[in-house]
Amino acid sequence: MARIIARHGAELLGAKPAPAQIGILYNRLSYMVGGSEPSLSKLGNAERDSLMGLHRAFSEQQIPVDFVHPEDVLPNKLGQYKVLFLPFPVMMSREVAEGVKCYVQGGGTAVAEARLAWNDERGFASEVIPGFGLAEVFGARGDGHSAGRKPRAADGGSNELPGLGAPLTVGGEAFEEELDPLSGGHVLARFAKGEAAAVERTCGKGKAVVLGSFLAMAYQRRHEEATRRFLTSLAQAAGVIPEAEVSGNGTSEIELRRLVGEHRQIVFVFNHAKDSADVMISLLLPWPLRTPRELGG
Repeated sequence: MARIIARHGAELLGAKPAPAQIGILYNRLSYMVGGSEPSLSKLGNAERDSLMGLHRAFSEQQIPVDFVHPEDVLPNKLGQYKVLFLPFPVMMSREVAEGVKCYVQGGGTAVAEARLAWNDERGFASEVIPGFGLAEVFGARGDGHSAGRKPRAADGGSNELPGLGAPLTVGGEAFEEELDPLSGGHVLARFAKGEAAAVERTCGKGKAVVLGSFLAMAYQRRHEEATRRFLTSLAQAAGVIPEAEVSGNGTSEIELRRLVGEHRQIVFVFNHAKDSADVMISLLLPWPLRTPRELGG
């Protein structure tokens, strides 16, 4: 491997990781609410599992993501991302909330999980959830919640989100936050008793979606296919286009990584399984394909 890298060093240095269309907020304040220690809270490791669940959902589809920091959630710093996910967003600063508003109004899509901006950076709870005026941006208010280790919600069907086809039941985690749609809020999914579980609203040039449970955490813990499909469908609705696809027998643990240069792409294929795989790789390229070559050959 070292000889291959040395032999093609100039090509590798002239390329960068494939740009991500998806941003995931790494919000340090979220660690202050709910308890990170499993022995102290049923939500133990909620922040970690929420971040990993989103990463897993998209990496399994060969879709790159970036983790962005609160200081990046400012005007003109998130322009490359078609969608910004806010996992486990229970504590948030006013500045980040204003940055999310500006991002949506400028044309981006924000997807937030339950109890958005419940507490500010001082730990004070908001009288209205989502806090900091985000309820009007996302088109819904949190109208109470009930505990439940494995909440379930049904999406609205094939006409609501792309790529889902027939309606499916999506798994959440920790509790159900019943959402009360506001003016302009459109219900995408409902809980079993009929309460709104996901609401979307157009705001400015963009859109905002709020979820009534913790889907990313649920996917990391249970890997349910319906939950992954719902999360990736939200990204598709925001205009995220997969640029690489893997198919074939035994490819469930194939990982694709790409370096992108001005005139070439360098594709790394990792098989994390014990057995060999019959792999077909499809790439969306911005220019006509010339003869591919094997760097290790």
